[in-house]
Amino acid sequence: MFRTASNISNALRQQRKSIALAELRFKKHLEDLLSKRLGSLHNLESTLISVETAAGDVEVSSFSLFYTCALICVANSTDYEDVRELHGNIEGDS
Repeated sequence: MFRTASNISNALRQQRKSIALAELRFKKHLEDLLSKRLGSLHNLESTLISVETAAGDVEVSSFSLFYTCALICVANSTDYEDVRELHGNIEGDS
């Protein structure tokens, strides 16, 4: 865009209004394009944050389920391997 501003200045100094107007339109087009791309970037960042949050929620949920299974097994004096098996069975049902 700096080069475009320079081109506009040069055209105005040389009394070439049509070229200066064309350069101004081009500069406006570039600014609009930049604005759209920044908007798209913002949307992508928001989507990424949502996906990462959902992935974290799944991990927490899975850990919570495993912890619950462990508590059930401990209450029943069950072996640790049974906890893992119970967790797998419950997780497979979800």
